[in-house]
Amino acid sequence: MARIIEYVVLLIVCVGVTIGVHLAYDTFINKTHIMTSAKVKSAVDVAKALNVPQTQAKQIIERIDQTVQKKPAQEYSVQATSTIQAAAIVKKQIDTKTIPIKLSPADKTIVIPQATKVDVYRVNMQRTLGIGAYATNLSAGAFIRVKRMYVMVGDEYRTRKLEVGVAYELWSH
Repeated sequence: MARIIEYVVLLIVCVGVTIGVHLAYDTFINKTHIMTSAKVKSAVDVAKALNVPQTQAKQIIERIDQTVQKKPAQEYSVQATSTIQAAAIVKKQIDTKTIPIKLSPADKTIVIPQATKVDVYRVNMQRTLGIGAYATNLSAGAFIRVKRMYVMVGDEYRTRKLEVGVAYELWSH
């Protein structure tokens, strides 16, 4: 019975840590970024602003270049004296979730002030749900991946004690 209580307590701790890290990610890393048209063309600048590897930054730039030719998915107006001020207003609306249109879910958002308008690009880098197992010479167990969070639970061979771990993937190559 004590072993079951141990497992339940560790599971609750893992879930709490998972939720805490996910909230921290949304608060500190998953932000809206204002970038100039020139900076969006540089993989180094995009990688730095979005906290992604340069290979992903190049893919993001390619997708932005492809979508520039298309008609916007949604449009709305804001009152501003310049597009730079309008970009700041749009960024604030996105960050505070007060934007008057429905946005698609995304991990990163880029706001680009143009000559007469402000472009908003939503970048979705989410991973799908994953379930798997692991085995080493010391332990074996299972893991669950939701987006970028891994929760692992296993049994250590020699001592027969529960092994619990949580990992958070900041980026992938």
